[in-house]
Amino acid sequence: MSEDPKDQLQFHQHNLIPDAGIYRTPTQSKVAKDKTLPTVGSRILTMPAVQTAYASFGLDGLKSILLQELVKLDWAQLQDEMVYLAEGANEYKDIKRTLRATKLLAAQWLEDPRQLHDTQEKCQFIFDSISTFGTIEVQAPDNAANAMAQFQVAFPNTGPLEPVPAEAEHALQSGNSILLITDLQGHYGKLETLLQNIQLAQKKGDILHWTASPEFYLMLVGDLFNKSPYSTWGDSVGFDTYSILRTLQRFMKVAPDRILVSFGAYDLDIASKAALYHPVSGFMGSDLGVNAQAQAIPALLSFIKGTATPNQPDFAWEFDADQQLFELASAFQVSGVPYLTVPPNAEGGPDISALVGFYEALYQALIQPNIQARPRNIQELDLLAGKLLPATTQQLNLQVLKNSLGRCLHFEGLLQGTGSLKFLRERIAGMHVFQIGQAELFAVHPEIQEISLDMLAAIKAQPEVGWELPEMEKFLLECRTLPQWHIDPQRWLGVLQSLQLSSLNEWLGLPESHFYQLLKEHKMHGKIIPEFFQQRDEKGFLNAYRQFRWELINEDPTGIAGFALNMDGISRRGEPIMRKMAQLDERSRKSYTKTFLMDLFREELPFEIAVEQEGIVAEWQGAEQGFVISLLIDEAVAIYKDVKEQLHMPVKHAAWIELR
Repeated sequence: MSEDPKDQLQFHQHNLIPDAGIYRTPTQSKVAKDKTLPTVGSRILTMPAVQTAYASFGLDGLKSILLQELVKLDWAQLQDEMVYLAEGANEYKDIKRTLRATKLLAAQWLEDPRQLHDTQEKCQFIFDSISTFGTIEVQAPDNAANAMAQFQVAFPNTGPLEPVPAEAEHALQSGNSILLITDLQGHYGKLETLLQNIQLAQKKGDILHWTASPEFYLMLVGDLFNKSPYSTWGDSVGFDTYSILRTLQRFMKVAPDRILVSFGAYDLDIASKAALYHPVSGFMGSDLGVNAQAQAIPALLSFIKGTATPNQPDFAWEFDADQQLFELASAFQVSGVPYLTVPPNAEGGPDISALVGFYEALYQALIQPNIQARPRNIQELDLLAGKLLPATTQQLNLQVLKNSLGRCLHFEGLLQGTGSLKFLRERIAGMHVFQIGQAELFAVHPEIQEISLDMLAAIKAQPEVGWELPEMEKFLLECRTLPQWHIDPQRWLGVLQSLQLSSLNEWLGLPESHFYQLLKEHKMHGKIIPEFFQQRDEKGFLNAYRQFRWELINEDPTGIAGFALNMDGISRRGEPIMRKMAQLDERSRKSYTKTFLMDLFREELPFEIAVEQEGIVAEWQGAEQGFVISLLIDEAVAIYKDVKEQLHMPVKHAAWIELR
């Protein structure tokens, strides 16, 4: 007699588990056809294949596919799934009958020597969990995943969170710990990995939830938004800024006082809109506009993709049933711009593939290795964008994006519509200070200086109004500087209008050399120079106008006028040319650690530093307070040299700080 073909199969881990009855029964069930199985919170019952098996073959097909999917889960997922199924079984007869049929099939698999040991153990658990008669009860598992699920049910309804000040203080004590991460720069995966490894957060489905005890803090220092694509520091660009912001907002609903963020230079540029509207380094900037758009596109793409799922709070599209197309919702526009339309996809949502494809193609053109082939200015960039845009159809219209202003307003609209601008402005501080006995810890980004903190304090004292740009005519009529320079405000306003400068920052954001060139282009420098001095040479004008301009900027204590809030970050937007000289060795890693500790405590404490291959441990025990700090320097950190032959080492790390 020939062998059974099933006995000749080789069974390996991860293969489908064989069963003669999977997906097929002798006759199709007429009872189950066109019926939908209740999902009751179960991840397996929501699967299309499971629903199809039920609709096509009834309970006979369902029992096989259910067991097959159950044993694929890891143990924490399996235990959670059985709890959901048990609750559903006691409410729905079909689920209860299916579970009991699955129990019998699990018993058969238990006796099959060909099954993997892990599969047999799971079958034993399934068999023991399902009672043959009466109510089915599965005890909620005692594991991190279930603890997280219970915690999720208890999420407090905190309502609107109080804005954080420019400098926020926190009192800590022994037993507290802080996970401090610098410069995420759009890399959501890094945040997710670190939080799960230290067990401060757990995933349920695709959602990461904060599940840490009250003694744990998360401190993110600087630059949530992606790094410039022109960076020569060895760091790749992150494309998940939207996920980072949404995750932090979700965390803050649970632990508003323990999820802390401080500004990086680029975050501050976004919050003040300097990244969008600075006349030199914004989207349409005369010098760095191309750079600004290249830097913004990865974050812009993450917002486009993150707001394209129907029935989500951030859904950015409205369906026009008459024309059978999706329009960008008004909440995601700025004064009605940009007007975008896309067709529906097969699932009934917006088909954003053409929109995403356009931005991806534009980004690749901006970062191509051949520097000479990149657009050199805004005019060349807009010309390229017009060529990359897909042709307009009855349902697809993206033409407004061929213009830099359209792309600028698209980004601003997404930031505004998702509440991200409000989040940056209200929930991020310039610096966080931790009071720990006699010691203090300072969490502040290196690019945020004391002047930035003073300006932030002036902004945050006025909540949302503090971020608004003063109206130009009102500002000029009320300022003290013009009368001191014997300049008539109305006459000066006329000069600016002749130069086609319609807003305060279009003018004050221009450095003195840019303003002088603009005067020359409009042949007005001869009329302006006597306002400042008798000598009509360029050098004299620049020296006098520099002083005049800064006096005007300083009349606005927030620094929004002229975007003085973060001039250092703006001035460095061009990305210095760096040459990588060497990877960090033990000596340079120890030097990095000492600098980090000095910045953190602002005083030199006698830490004992142990440099290991997998990380660095620094310990210190004072009379009242001690610290153990585990430092992980990012792999992108190395020693670089600039064009002036000066050495540099970027700051990028994660540190686990334990208080003793």
